[in-house]
Amino acid sequence: MIPGAVALVKLDGEWLPPYATGAAVTTAEQVIPASPDTVYDLASLTKVVATLPAVLMLVQDGVLDLQSPLLSAFPEWKDDASKAAVLPQHLLTHTSGLPAWRDFHSHGWDRERIVREVLATPLEAEPGERMVYSDLGYFLLGELVERACGLRLDALVIERLYGPLEMTDTLYLPPPELRPRLAACEYRESLGRVQWGDVNDDNAHAMGGVSGHAGLFSTAADVATYVDACWPHNGEVVSDLISPAAARAAVRSYPSHMPNANRGLGWSLKDDPWDCSGAFTSPSAFGHTGYTGTSIVVDPELGLSAILLTNRVHITSDTGIVTLRRRFHNVLASALRG
Repeated sequence: MIPGAVALVKLDGEWLPPYATGAAVTTAEQVIPASPDTVYDLASLTKVVATLPAVLMLVQDGVLDLQSPLLSAFPEWKDDASKAAVLPQHLLTHTSGLPAWRDFHSHGWDRERIVREVLATPLEAEPGERMVYSDLGYFLLGELVERACGLRLDALVIERLYGPLEMTDTLYLPPPELRPRLAACEYRESLGRVQWGDVNDDNAHAMGGVSGHAGLFSTAADVATYVDACWPHNGEVVSDLISPAAARAAVRSYPSHMPNANRGLGWSLKDDPWDCSGAFTSPSAFGHTGYTGTSIVVDPELGLSAILLTNRVHITSDTGIVTLRRRFHNVLASALRG
């Protein structure tokens, strides 16, 4: 199912030694073992490790308001009455009415054209009416961040988040010298090789590698640093980057009145359709997944944090990763004493 993985787990307030297994790269030419410092394409973990904290920090600064219509930021919508009620909160909770996905990558469009096309995409439902996990919403959140503060998303998170936390292995657009530490992803006919160092997500690739929905690379240790600093499961304030008020707001359920939906700001909450935390975690558990085979789960009640980074798409995009994640978290929750 997967060529290899790195797991990092916090039980009862203490991070266990990292566990690495298998290969980060396995081709006919070479095999590179996975190691604790292997850098993975995080895929949709970008949404909660880059875009979500960027938006929350701008809200804390008073630059953004989660409950103000986005027309002021996106004047392109002024003639589209259906979008007049769309809020940043809708984008964060996947309740904007935007579709899940569209092909923006196969047309040869540049970054500016793709942004225009995303902004022009019709809604499929009224804002707040239903929850549909949407990459397009996070495209727009990345654009919102740039328009609000004048910095592209990658520059903002490095300056405001990864730099202060010394997350030196967390970045968009990995440089060539980092390649020996990078986990490879899919084989691409168009390239005649596996993707190794460029983002796996096609739309993010077409955006030049930087988007609000995908494009971030990191190690398990750096992701753990982020989780500890911004989402501590014991309620203690580790840093002042994300305020306790913002963190509490992010893990509150917003579309709980909707059938089959339990979303926070960015995060998937317990028993949401995208919840990967397994059968034994508590109602307070929250997490997120990434298409390449990555996941984060935090359970404040059980005192559990779990980071699992794989590059399963290097071998197959079969959905077996879904049950693998649940089995992993079931075993961890069962290992707790108390």
